[in-house]
Amino acid sequence: MAVDSVRPPSILGRRGMGWDIAVKMIAEYLENALKFERMAAEEADPALKGSLANQALAYRKLAGERAARLGLRSLPLSQSRD
Repeated sequence: MAVDSVRPPSILGRRGMGWDIAVKMIAEYLENALKFERMAAEEADPALKGSLANQALAYRKLAGERAARLGLRSLPLSQSRD
């Protein structure tokens, strides 16, 4: 029996309901990253500022990993300030 024949169907197909859910998750991860980046930018305490920035980076990494699973182009790991 071929390996492909025993795999469960992907819920992340571009046309299926799973695609919508996955894209929504990416958007939510990026929204959270932006929130933490804003909080870090306003924070005076260096330790807390670093912690908030690390949390923002973690959300961006999650978004990037989810995007990669969907075959989307990579996302920036930090917010552009241009």
